[in-house]
Amino acid sequence: MDRSHETWPLVSILHYKDEINPTPEYQRYAVWSRRQQQLLMDSIYRGMDIPKLYLRELPKGSPFKYEAVDGQQRLRAVWEFFENNYALSSQDTTDLGGMTYQDLDMDTL
Repeated sequence: MDRSHETWPLVSILHYKDEINPTPEYQRYAVWSRRQQQLLMDSIYRGMDIPKLYLRELPKGSPFKYEAVDGQQRLRAVWEFFENNYALSSQDTTDLGGMTYQDLDMDTL
């Protein structure tokens, strides 16, 4: 079995969105609250270490290139933030609270 470890810049997760199946049959669906998503983005903004995402590369001919083995909730939180579906929390990220991704300087995250 081949294994590889790659580090991707955070924004690359957005570019791979259409290539990652976040809900293979063994995964549950989205369960994180908006608050949990905001806390993750606050952690990323502060440069805190967050758990790794584990993706499995799928065979050629599959509808997706990868599937999320672990990290589906984190993927969704990042995707939704980058799509401006929610703002950072004023409670946690006081200097940027209320800002969506489109409101931020490119160097902020």
